[in-house]
Amino acid sequence: MSFNDDEAVFVTADKIEKDEKVDVEIVSDEELIPKDEVPDENVTETAIAPVTEKNSALADYEILNPEIPISEKISITVKVADTLKTIVKHQGLVKKGLNKKEPEKEYVLKGGWEMLNTFMGITPITKVIDEIRNNKGRIIGYKAQCTLLKDPEYINGEIVGGKVMSYAEASATREGFQKDTSSMMSMAQTRAYNKATRNCMGWIMEMAGFQGTPAEEMPSFKND
Repeated sequence: MSFNDDEAVFVTADKIEKDEKVDVEIVSDEELIPKDEVPDENVTETAIAPVTEKNSALADYEILNPEIPISEKISITVKVADTLKTIVKHQGLVKKGLNKKEPEKEYVLKGGWEMLNTFMGITPITKVIDEIRNNKGRIIGYKAQCTLLKDPEYINGEIVGGKVMSYAEASATREGFQKDTSSMMSMAQTRAYNKATRNCMGWIMEMAGFQGTPAEEMPSFKND
């Protein structure tokens, strides 16, 4: 006897005894499935995408990875921005009134930008690189640079490399409110740091509801 592929053979165990003739009942696949459970041919099943390295949860610092599509970074970026906003405000690292035309706008102090760098796993390297002299040869200011590194490489405790995320230069002179040497050097490095950080992560500050310019960069900051 032969059977079709869509037919099944059922033999009841209680009928099997030695030398007893067994009746074979043949049923089709449709009879095995209750009518209320028969799948509707018009219903399309929803495919579930497998969890892969790309669509799994991203780490906070991955929002700076240019190889990851922005569509995959939006949700984690919003969480980072919300967390940053809460902490910055709680720590009093926000200044208002620096923009005379729009005094309600909020600018974050250097400490807030440093916090963001830490969140993102960024290591800033700042240093004075040059002196600024007048036509008489007198030192009137200093020029500094700042490099933001991701995954810095160390040899004997010193940074020798890493992925450069941003680079900037800035200067400070006696024409500003800094008069002594140390103040000018410090302000030059602060400005270079602020510029490099703003270029890399100003958009995150703006998503948090703050201005993308550090407070120290505003012309009116010295009068605050």
